[in-house]
Amino acid sequence: MKFACITSMHQAYFDHIGNHMIESYKTYWPKDIPLYLYAENMDYKDPSGHVITVDWNEACEKDWKTFAIKSDDSRAHRFGKKAYASMHGWRNIDADFIIWLDADMLFQKHINEEVLQKTLSDNQLVGLFDNDYQRIHRGEEPVRTKWSAESGYVIVNKKHKNFKEFVDRYQEIYDLPEKPEEITNWWDNETLMLSAKDFISEVHDLSQYRTTNKTQTPLNKCFLADYMSHFKGKSKKRREQTVFTEYTKV
Repeated sequence: MKFACITSMHQAYFDHIGNHMIESYKTYWPKDIPLYLYAENMDYKDPSGHVITVDWNEACEKDWKTFAIKSDDSRAHRFGKKAYASMHGWRNIDADFIIWLDADMLFQKHINEEVLQKTLSDNQLVGLFDNDYQRIHRGEEPVRTKWSAESGYVIVNKKHKNFKEFVDRYQEIYDLPEKPEEITNWWDNETLMLSAKDFISEVHDLSQYRTTNKTQTPLNKCFLADYMSHFKGKSKKRREQTVFTEYTKV
């Protein structure tokens, strides 16, 4: 069973938290699980080969620009860069299971394949943190109308019979002339879940492992939190570098 990981970032992101993500990955992840870094306007080389740099501008920029002109939402533009890196990696990386890791994910403990296998089995298509538990917890409408996931950690099974169809569906959502009605925003967390909608029986909902409903980041409240944490949103921007180094111990 062969695993690989993907992330993406630009230079400013690398300078703030991305370098901590990469160094903690190199410290705590197995050496035979490479991290494919989709690097936008930055030149990073890892002499050990544990991190493999892919030029985001060459691999993704042209297609991303075609999408970006269809929306005036700056966050859709920003999150779309992640989506196009994901699609390129899913289609081109030689692995059985591919894990997307946001660039603000930091690691603090050695992880192994046994842990990763808990997030997706051989007969499942994709493992993700579905946000629908929030609707259920709030006692809202009984029929689901919104599609969203916390997408800092997403694992896909390239061997699954529906893998190509899933990726093609993801691509179709970005190829549409305008945002589909089923989602509120043209953001990767919503496009991801909408892509998985037709394969819901083959989705491993990692939110089931959360220890509380009072969180928007279930990854940080489940068994994976022993190994990693998602320093997402505005909180990471206000944090000093010492916070990152204290967490990773790197």
